[in-house]
Amino acid sequence: MLVKEFSGKNEKEALKAALEELALTEADIRVELLDKGKRSILGIGEDVPARIRVFYEEINTKMNSVRDIVEGIVKNMNFTATVTATEEAEKKIYINIESENSAILIGKKGATLEALQFIVSLIVSKKFGLDEEHHVVIDIDGYRKRREDALRQMAERVADTVKRTHRSKMLEPMNPYERRVIHVTLQGDTEVETKSEGEGTIKQVCIIPKGGSRGGYQNNSRGGGRRPYGDRSNNRGRRPYGDRSGGGRRTGGGSSFGGGGDNYRDRGDEIPPDNIGNSIQDDKEILPPDDIGNRIDRR
Repeated sequence: MLVKEFSGKNEKEALKAALEELALTEADIRVELLDKGKRSILGIGEDVPARIRVFYEEINTKMNSVRDIVEGIVKNMNFTATVTATEEAEKKIYINIESENSAILIGKKGATLEALQFIVSLIVSKKFGLDEEHHVVIDIDGYRKRREDALRQMAERVADTVKRTHRSKMLEPMNPYERRVIHVTLQGDTEVETKSEGEGTIKQVCIIPKGGSRGGYQNNSRGGGRRPYGDRSNNRGRRPYGDRSGGGRRTGGGSSFGGGGDNYRDRGDEIPPDNIGNSIQDDKEILPPDDIGNRIDRR
């Protein structure tokens, strides 16, 4: 809580000066009257200005400063827009831009919005030193909020699949803000956990069943205690194909598929994992399309 005193010809003038300097509204402050002030009568005596003490939160001052920064950037981009700022839970400053050119400001797959987010975050961090506890979120016509809702629904849906199949699921590449939505959505789930994988700012989130996975994208294991393809040993008492002895069976390529000869399974050959659908792509979840018809491409 910050405190500052202001003065004016009367209480009303002092309050006006306070609101203009702090860039706040009356709802954002608490006022204490120190002196009503007094005016001279017929020029006799001296005027005494009114004095007030204003109590306000520092975050509100920063919030309005951030709004002014965003307004300046949008104006320099030659766009007409209305910029509003609100303080939300977890000390988050939410800036929403309303414009007739919202599609251009959002950009393909939100690329322009993310660039604007990066620039504003960089400026605010250097100017105010805002940390993770006081982060700024830039939105355009509520695009990001709608995107958050879609991501939360996807996270819960994929988590249900992971819990049912006991197989890890890898989501499509996402930016840091989108990944945070996934992590926060599932952080209270006692049956799954999440982790980001990859390098750079664009990474993938993996949803993993707690207590171990039957397999999936991580190790290509198919569960059930079976060994990976290509690493089988003959512990089941079966001799390698081509090295059979006894029983009158032929070795090498002379076996037949009928009349008691070796069939495909008897030779010890295995169907590669890809033939039963255990590919990495099968374990990726496609992100829902955004509000302007974009869909994140597969990699």
